[in-house]
Amino acid sequence: MTPQLKHSNNVRPADSEGGSERRRPWFRWTLAAVLTLAFALWLGLHFLGPPSPELVRDRTIQALETGDTAELIALSDPRELNTLHLTPENVYNMLHETLWRGGHPRQAAAPDGGIGPADRAAWSLHWLSDRAGGTGMAVTVIDYPDTGWKLNLSGLLHDAACWSAGSIYLGNREFHRLCGENGIIGAQDGNAHYIMFKRAGPTP
Repeated sequence: MTPQLKHSNNVRPADSEGGSERRRPWFRWTLAAVLTLAFALWLGLHFLGPPSPELVRDRTIQALETGDTAELIALSDPRELNTLHLTPENVYNMLHETLWRGGHPRQAAAPDGGIGPADRAAWSLHWLSDRAGGTGMAVTVIDYPDTGWKLNLSGLLHDAACWSAGSIYLGNREFHRLCGENGIIGAQDGNAHYIMFKRAGPTP
């Protein structure tokens, strides 16, 4: 007895393959969209997100080498600027009387240092114009809970005064004198603590 073939309403294999082919472009477009979104997110975090301490360091050095006071202000924490009355004008005046007195410095070697405690990093700077036996400079960067890694600008100004004077003792006196002349009312140490002057720019 010859078996009878039953008719089926199922889609034939050829039709099934054709449907798969029609669905593949949607899959490719979806995958491309996901990859594009992921790449855009990476770019945003890398270039628009909070800067790393190394990036703050490098931008600080570049600003010191080019006389870019606006960049130094942008790299600093707004609370330090407001608390100590730091402005583009008085920051320029401080550096013009110290580090920039003989022109803008140039690096002689890569900075030494790195991240210490979880919320601080510091690097020693080496300028071509460093004097033997003189006081060096450092870039200190602090990780604030709400603004991320920021330059300790007042600490940098203090270091510039000590570097220019050739000693910490003479540099302290010069720093306080210049602060008094420019309306800066204190300084921030490496632990993000403010040291407020009894009066603007006291001379010890």
